Amino acid sequence: MSLEIVAGLLGSQLVQAVASEIATTLACQAIQHAVGAMTQPVAAVPVAAVPAATSAALSRDEAPVLRALPTVEVISAVPGRARLRVQGIRDDGTRAFEIAARAQALDGVQSAAANPTTGTLLVHFDPTQVDVPTIVAALEPPSRPRRPAGQVSHLRLVVG
Repeated sequence: MSLEIVAGLLGSQLVQAVASEIATTLACQAIQHAVGAMTQPVAAVPVAAVPAATSAALSRDEAPVLRALPTVEVISAVPGRARLRVQGIRDDGTRAFEIAARAQALDGVQSAAANPTTGTLLVHFDPTQVDVPTIVAALEPPSRPRRPAGQVSHLRLVVG
């Protein structure tokens, strides 16, 4: 190989290494900025600047409860039968058994069979006693309590 080709190859590798290092540094700085922004207290809005109709909505005591993303999806439902996809039971026989037992414990549910291979739950029920939204709600995890106003969790990012 000629000296010019070797120099060109080394130069492009050096440029790639420097670009990778710069991209990593910028990503870390962006994460640190985002975490810092999350831990900063929100500036208070003067009550006079907020219309009366929305000031009640801003009350911390009556703020909506944060819920996790839904973990139960209705795949199919006909009166008396529903097939649900439940997050967390795929390839977990113990969790699948627990979810089936929780569904079976509901009034009006005649049978509940979880399939850990597909991550689904087949429920047979009496539609005059229970409906699909009630079954889904019973299988969802409980909502998380709100953190008191003065407490902020801090994250520390270690790079390198």
